[in-house]
Amino acid sequence: MFDKNTGLSDKQKNFCLEYLKDFNAKRAAISAGYSARSAKSIANRMLTKDVRIKKYIEEQKIKLEKHKIMDIQEIQERLTAMARGETEEEVVVVENTGDFSSTAKVVQKKVSAKEQVKALELLGKANSMFVEKIDASIKSKNQELLEDYLRGTKDGKFTKS
Repeated sequence: MFDKNTGLSDKQKNFCLEYLKDFNAKRAAISAGYSARSAKSIANRMLTKDVRIKKYIEEQKIKLEKHKIMDIQEIQERLTAMARGETEEEVVVVENTGDFSSTAKVVQKKVSAKEQVKALELLGKANSMFVEKIDASIKSKNQELLEDYLRGTKDGKFTKS
């Protein structure tokens, strides 16, 4: 059966998807259902001569790469879960076993209050909740001198301070 969008058969699409796992063309051809005897030559022909297969593999690569990168919504969801204390982390705890010996053990614990506050801060910054307000009305001594000088150049009066 052929896919109308790609022009590839199910077997060809399976080859492409198998090929993307480890880029072993012969193994991908065998996994897709081509005979082991001719798998190498079929795979070579598909990868070098069939433009549709090349295009489909490139499209799938792009989709896989996009999937590796978090989008803004996922970042905000994870930060929100941390801020609400819904996230757990692994922590190494040392337990006393007696006779002056101890063992290390990995336990799950909820994120600390400090980490929750940091997540809240990052969410606030991402949503422009914390905007610094700067009072621009304060003038420095140098700014006043510059303004006096500029007024003097307009009037033709130059004064030294």
